[in-house]
Amino acid sequence: VHAAIYTALISWSAVAPQLANLIAFLCALGISAFGHHHFTFRANEGKRSFSASSWRLGVTAILGYLLNASFVFIVEDVLAADSRLAVVPMMLVTPVVTYAINKGWVFYSRTGGAS
Repeated sequence: VHAAIYTALISWSAVAPQLANLIAFLCALGISAFGHHHFTFRANEGKRSFSASSWRLGVTAILGYLLNASFVFIVEDVLAADSRLAVVPMMLVTPVVTYAINKGWVFYSRTGGAS
């Protein structure tokens, strides 16, 4: 969702790439929270409640946003390349990093018991 909205905004509007990244992040946040809690991390053993995991999910989401903002900066400002190229690490790096954090820290407790 994030990558699709980002790409659409920078391809078909005059929205600046960093603003497009922020808008895309905000649009995807609710879908991500709901989807990860109910589908991606649906195993119940050791799973935290939605309320107990929500602040951790917020921290992870902000980290993901900052990673994507870094990719936009690097592609656009450092490499002086087409901003659409930032979608590549957005789709290949950020999901791997946030998945690992979500699985190991956000949704499940290390002790195996829900908290």
